[in-house]
Formats: sequence, structure tokens, C-alpha cells
Amino acid sequence: ETNRMNKILDSILRRTLKTPESTPREALYIETGLLDIEHHIIKNRIGMASRLMKTKNELLGKTLNREEQKSWIQKTRELMENLNIEDITLKENKEKASKIINKAVTDAFKKKLETAAETKTKVKFLLDNKPDWSPNKRSEYLNVYIIIYIIIQYLYHSVHTFQRVQS
Repeated sequence: ETNRMNKILDSILRRTLKTPESTPREALYIETGLLDIEHHIIKNRIGMASRLMKTKNELLGKTLNREEQKSWIQKTRELMENLNIEDITLKENKEKASKIINKAVTDAFKKKLETAAETKTKVKFLLDNKPDWSPNKRSEYLNVYIIIYIIIQYLYHSVHTFQRVQS
């Protein structure tokens, strides 16, 4: 399921950035600083577990302490274990837990992209020229691109509104 959603996001990024279909997906995420859908889901799932662990609802407490193999919390704990996040961390205050979760997920995503990039020469070249890249940090030229896009949209809507007023 997440693979199909990732492919859709990859396609949207390629269209938005006007890159060819052959552009490696890793390059798209390195340039934009975005996380893929899979890692957004992981981050949100662990964040939800953090919020649920802080509640004092008895029914939720029983649900979270279930030991079944396929339960939601067991799958979430497996994800947390893969990211080296402990249950105690989730019981921290909201901001601290959120920072820890975000860092763990972005580090895992960065590692995944860099591992996949080892076999792709274009991405390897890109990484060699971007030693300080990290997820959630887009390339500087994209910041300018976004500002220009917003200005163009504003001008378009202003002209369009002005034309309607004139007629």
C-alpha cells in the first residue's frame, strides 16, 4: 500500500520539478528535503502511540498492553525498536517526544536513501556535492523557486480579479 502511495508522490514531485521519469527517487527527496509517505506514516503512528500512552483511560490502557502478535501496538513497538525509540521516551512531554520521534524517523529515512544511493551513480554524485543534506531541509534554490511561484500565483489572481472588476 505505501509503495503505491510513494510512487504517486514520486510522480507528483517529478511533475512539479519538471524532471524526467528516469530521475532517481532518492534525488527527488534529497533535493526537496521531503519524507516519503512510508516514513510519514511511521512518524504519525509512533506519535499517536505517544499520545495514547499518556492518557489515563482504563480501556486504552488495556488495549495498549495487549501482547497479541498482530495488534496495532505490537506493530508500532516493532517500528519503535527498529528506530531505537524506547517506551519511556514516548512518555516525555509532547515537544520532547515529538523531537525524538522526528529525529529517529528522519535519520532512518536518510540512512535508507544513502544506502539505496550507493548503487546509483547520479545520486552518489549528488550526495558527494551535498555533504550537509538532511531530510526536512530543502535546497536553497527551491526556497527561491517557491517564493517566485507564490508571487506568480498572487499576480495571476490579482490580474484575474482586476479583469473581472473592469468588465
